[in-house]
Amino acid sequence: MKTNIPILIISANHEVCFPPENWFELNQKLPTATLITIAQTGHGPHHQYPEMVTRYIDNFIESN
Repeated sequence: MKTNIPILIISANHEVCFPPENWFELNQKLPTATLITIAQTGHGPHHQYPEMVTRYIDNFIESN
């Protein structure tokens, strides 16, 4: 896999559908990928912590 496009992955440490461990390999293969894991959160961290996720997205966009 190869891309120059910055990729933001936001996951949760209690995610059952797409556990963060599943993103590790992708994150290692794509140098432009950034993985953020939010502690004490389940599926849909953007619903549980919308302001926090919004800040992560804003910071990611501003830095790329």
